[in-house]
Amino acid sequence: MFWQPGRRQGDEMKTNHTIPNNGRAVFMRNQRTGSAWLVSFDYRESMYWHEPQGNLRNIRRPYASHSIEPNLVPAGTH
Repeated sequence: MFWQPGRRQGDEMKTNHTIPNNGRAVFMRNQRTGSAWLVSFDYRESMYWHEPQGNLRNIRRPYASHSIEPNLVPAGTH
């Protein structure tokens, strides 16, 4: 891993194995609220991209983060 400003050595990101690192988006569901999200991983920037689905789009905006919310689980696994 190359050194990046703001990161310490050994601060490597743990990837989530339910989301492929080829850019393909996966439907996830918030366990607590039941809201649907489309989550993808950008391996070039090491960022997860979260897009709300359905009526949630009127309330929440898409965002990028270095990790996935702990409440998100793959959709269809209840």
